[in-house]
Amino acid sequence: MKIHKLKNIIYLILLSVLSLFIIILPVSANVFDIIEIRNISDDRKTNVITWNTNVKTSSQGWIVADQYLYIHYDKNHTISTGWGLEIYTDNKTNTANPMYIGPSDDPSGLIKTATSNVVLPLAWRIFKEIQTNVPDPLERADHSGFQDYAWHFLQDKRSPSFLNEKDYLVPYDQGGIAWHEGSRQNKPTNAYVYIAANFDYAANFEYKTSMLKLVEFNNPTLPKFLMNYFYVYYNVWKDQEPVPNHFIPAYEDWGGGAIPTTINFEYTADYKSPGSCINITFGGTSKGALVWYEPGSDYNCPSGPGVGYNLTGATRLSFW
Repeated sequence: MKIHKLKNIIYLILLSVLSLFIIILPVSANVFDIIEIRNISDDRKTNVITWNTNVKTSSQGWIVADQYLYIHYDKNHTISTGWGLEIYTDNKTNTANPMYIGPSDDPSGLIKTATSNVVLPLAWRIFKEIQTNVPDPLERADHSGFQDYAWHFLQDKRSPSFLNEKDYLVPYDQGGIAWHEGSRQNKPTNAYVYIAANFDYAANFEYKTSMLKLVEFNNPTLPKFLMNYFYVYYNVWKDQEPVPNHFIPAYEDWGGGAIPTTINFEYTADYKSPGSCINITFGGTSKGALVWYEPGSDYNCPSGPGVGYNLTGATRLSFW
């Protein structure tokens, strides 16, 4: 099986309902040095993802596979920005077996081997801890996603909405693991990706793909905020978290009043998100301002201290 290298391809894996195939071993890993398929039942390493245990008949909706992908993150890597691991199928490439030849413009999923023109949709979910009983995903009524907002539709490289290195393709990047739609946190040393397939329209045939790809990318030109979110300020200091604050808040009291203005950066009586918020009590005619200033060189600002960040390409500023 030929490897088509997109930056650093880690694995090509075959998923199947019945058949057993060999995976491709790691290639040029920089950030993720181990990716293995393991059985949910006994945690043993194997070489195929199947639905042998769970799938009894067709029309059962979404069902989690019998195996998961074990990912090991190398915390000692030297890649500073623009790194991540994305997952997708490539079912129309000429080395795919079977190669999708159906009428749909979206070839993502497991291909019906008898005709190669029908696919069963796939989805993925990542955890920071190993799971022994992952509930089968449930789609939302409008089919825009899943009810728990934690599962993600798995796309194909030829899917109409496919956009390389974008959030919905990436289980793990410099912002952490994709524990929720549009939200990331934690950079665990070990991470676990579970796969599910939708058997609602499956007939009694074999379905498989030889082109599930896990691709490690490293794009130094991709700004951090385009990978996920650019935190100006978050109410939990994130030095040890995936995405640190990019600016530090400070209050400047301009005087002018007999009663001083007070500020509490860890106010817990009323807040939008858990933890704390900022509370300012202005004292009479006192004047002041809350300023977010750029951290110094100790915080590794990419532009250097006092220079700021290039936010070209950002489209929205959000407040809570």
